[in-house]
Amino acid sequence: MAAVLPDAGLVPYHSISAARELLRPGATAVVIGIGGLGQFAIEILRTLTGVQIITLDVKAAALEAVGDTVDLSLRADSDGAVEAIIDHTGGYGAEFVLDRVGSTATLRMSSAVVARMARFVSPG
Repeated sequence: MAAVLPDAGLVPYHSISAARELLRPGATAVVIGIGGLGQFAIEILRTLTGVQIITLDVKAAALEAVGDTVDLSLRADSDGAVEAIIDHTGGYGAEFVLDRVGSTATLRMSSAVVARMARFVSPG
C-alpha cells in the first residue's frame, strides 16, 4: 500500500511539472477523468499554480466531489462540453490538458480544446 500513494501522486505531478512554464496565473488547465489520479492532479494544480481548472468526467459523483475546488465542472459526454471550454477560455483554448482516460472520445475532445503552442498529456 505504501507504494501506491507515491506512484499515484507522481504520475500527475510529472505531467504538470513538465508544463510548468505554461501554467502561469490566469492560464487554464483541463483535467479529463476525475478518479484518484485526476483528483491528485487537481490538488497539485491548485497548490503549485494559479491556473483556472476545468474538470470533465462522465460521472456526476466525480464532478460533485471536486466541484468546490475547480472553476468549471462539465459532463464529458454532454454535447456542449467543448464549446463551454472554448467559451470559458475566451476562444483561446486551454494551455494544459491532462487526459486521464485516453479513449477515442476524450482524445478527440482534448485536441479540440487545447490551445496552440500548449501542452496535451495522456499518461498511461
